[in-house]
Amino acid sequence: MAATDILTANIRSKVFDAAEGGVMHAISNLSFSLKSQTFTCVIGPSGCGKTTTLRILLGLDQQFDGDIRFSSSHIMTAVFQEPRLLPWRTVEQNVRLALSNANTHVELNDLFKELGLDDVRQYYPGELSLGMARRAALARAFAVMPDLLILDEPFVSLDDATAERLRAMLLSLWKSTSCTALMVTHNVEEAAMLADEIIVLSARPATLLNKITLDVPQADRDSAYIQDMTLKLRQAGLVE
Repeated sequence: MAATDILTANIRSKVFDAAEGGVMHAISNLSFSLKSQTFTCVIGPSGCGKTTTLRILLGLDQQFDGDIRFSSSHIMTAVFQEPRLLPWRTVEQNVRLALSNANTHVELNDLFKELGLDDVRQYYPGELSLGMARRAALARAFAVMPDLLILDEPFVSLDDATAERLRAMLLSLWKSTSCTALMVTHNVEEAAMLADEIIVLSARPATLLNKITLDVPQADRDSAYIQDMTLKLRQAGLVE
């Protein structure tokens, strides 16, 4: 493993029992690495195994053939499609649940301000819009100062304006914390906006089709650059 890699994944095979009998091959010979302090997006056809891959990386699914190696001890957090907030706890209580006992009373004012949550800290999840609930989920993930942040389509089903604001917030927090991020998305423009590298997966069983490096800093990517990168990916037949 190179010194600059925080994670190396080698998933030789992942199968599920099929409802009609037999097995379904979800992943086959998928290998990739993540460089420290980079933002990587994973794209690929629906049902190709993107979320399954994330679950394996998170240790939520250990029934696979292969290995996941980390360069050192690390703190890893995840943000899922659903915010997964406890409805009987306030926003601040939900965020603080992620903290260890030693850090229970850590100062979170800057984090709440960055995510526009200052005025809703004492609200319950049922009082929040979906966009605000997803901000709370991001706050919970960043509160522990992760070394590796895993995101599974965190902005899916949001309107364009809300998703745009949350992408900007995510990018700002990622830059300020210097963590490594890996995000699954179906939105090619989103990947072109956020990623240092894009991992392109094949249809099921998932394998690596391509790994694309974006050499323009995120802050310098305008709409023309994002549209051009998206067009190149589609013309190359790498995305739908």
